[in-house]
Amino acid sequence: MIFIQQDSAPAQLSSGCKRTFQSSSLPRIGPSGSTDLNPPDYRLWSELEMACHRAHPNLESLKQSLVRAVEHFPQEVLGAAIDDWARRLNACVKGKGGHFE
Repeated sequence: MIFIQQDSAPAQLSSGCKRTFQSSSLPRIGPSGSTDLNPPDYRLWSELEMACHRAHPNLESLKQSLVRAVEHFPQEVLGAAIDDWARRLNACVKGKGGHFE
């Protein structure tokens, strides 16, 4: 089984990407582009933003800051995001794919 979570990033909304997935035989389920089920959106991006909040003189500086932040990401934060993901998946199933809190 392959699980792909898309988050409506510009690259994922491109016509080429859409055609590829439409022409594939991969089954599609779940709320399309739901940030409620995407761990980076509901938990991890805010942690990275806090770690890299200072002004950066250029893109390379920002990239280096992000890489350092990811390398030192607390394991308990990742574990909590994964645990919360399971809870969110169950809430989505109970809500039959509709809105859930």
